[in-house]
Amino acid sequence: MKLQKLLIGLLVACGVSQAATINVGGVFSAASGLGVKTSTGTVLSSGGYVIAVGSFTTVPTVLPDASNLAAAVSSLNVFQTLTSPTAAGNTQGAIVGGFTAIGGGNASLFNGKQIYVVVGNGSTLANSNEFAILTTATNVLFPADVTGSAATTVTLSSITNSVVLPNAGLEDANGAARDLIVLASPVPEPSIALLGALGIFGLVRRRR
Repeated sequence: MKLQKLLIGLLVACGVSQAATINVGGVFSAASGLGVKTSTGTVLSSGGYVIAVGSFTTVPTVLPDASNLAAAVSSLNVFQTLTSPTAAGNTQGAIVGGFTAIGGGNASLFNGKQIYVVVGNGSTLANSNEFAILTTATNVLFPADVTGSAATTVTLSSITNSVVLPNAGLEDANGAARDLIVLASPVPEPSIALLGALGIFGLVRRRR
């Protein structure tokens, strides 16, 4: 009887811990290994950037000056984040990984929702200062029940089947074997000190 209860407990525990897997593949340029670059053109170093998979309750609109890019990233419902592959060579800058954890624990945030991938240039989204927010050209959805064992593949192997949100990264077709994504930086709002200086400058010019 005790053994039966133990087995039931184990089965319940396994059922609770089970989650769908989102397999993301996107080397973008297998020949050259240039998948994702920073805004200054540097290939993201292996092990030094983050890839997050998730959904948006409301798809963000990044302003023309990208001032709310960080806010757009922070509004992502995170399914799971992974640090990039640690191998060198053509895995640098790759957007790859198997994502299986429900970060927020709320399956309804993901069930049947469109899948988005966010790349940051830091080891976490919080300490990144450049980002790309992208999805597939033909929308790929999370399974109807992400607590199940279903697997979904998101292929981001070239810019022909990926979409980057406007001002949240840049698609760059740099030759057939060199498709890549360039990260974008949020533009900070003008500081109070700067606004004050501009105001004083305006008064001086007006007096003249």
